[in-house]
Amino acid sequence: MVDLLNCPFCNGSLYSEPDTLYPSGCTWGDLEGCREYGTHKEHLNKCWKIVCTCGAELHADSKEEVIVKWNTRGVSHSAEEQVCVDIYKHYHVSELKGLPESVKRAWSIGQEIYLNIINNKV
Repeated sequence: MVDLLNCPFCNGSLYSEPDTLYPSGCTWGDLEGCREYGTHKEHLNKCWKIVCTCGAELHADSKEEVIVKWNTRGVSHSAEEQVCVDIYKHYHVSELKGLPESVKRAWSIGQEIYLNIINNKV
């Protein structure tokens, strides 16, 4: 079993690995020096995700990477802010419909933080 930090949104404990940490259904592969993503059978490398019961999700290109991202959540921002940025980077605005309100709020916060970062305001 993997030790995961509590959720930064609801402080819920992520204690049951099969229920919170699993392949996301996407795969990836390198194509001429670029990473290409596809459906579950297109490539050999599985993408992974961590999902909390409150709806917060974090995705990465490997099981190890998603665990590190969830547990470290960046160094220049609070854990909550880093997860928001990761959620913003993962979802396109068109994918927000139907997601829990907590994820939509996190996406908006992440967008603001990320835009401030790239505009050198942080």
